[in-house]
Amino acid sequence: GLDAVRGIAAAAGLDRVVPRGAGGAAFATHSAVVACASRVLARRQAGLAPADAFLGGLLHDFGVLVAWRLA
Repeated sequence: GLDAVRGIAAAAGLDRVVPRGAGGAAFATHSAVVACASRVLARRQAGLAPADAFLGGLLHDFGVLVAWRLA
C-alpha cells in the first residue's frame, strides 16, 4: 500500500545522499536496522503507526548526513 511506497521512496532518497564507501555502507545499514526495529516496537505498542516508526527510524540520523556533506 501507500505506506510501503513511502518507505521505499524514503530509502531510495536516503541512498542518494549517503556517501559511498565503508562509512556510507555502515550508515545505511545502521539506518535500515533502526528502521526495522522501530517498526517492530511500534507494532507491539498500541496507538503507534508502524509505517511512521519505520520512517522515523530510517531518517533518525539525517543530521549526520548533512554534517558529512558540509564537512
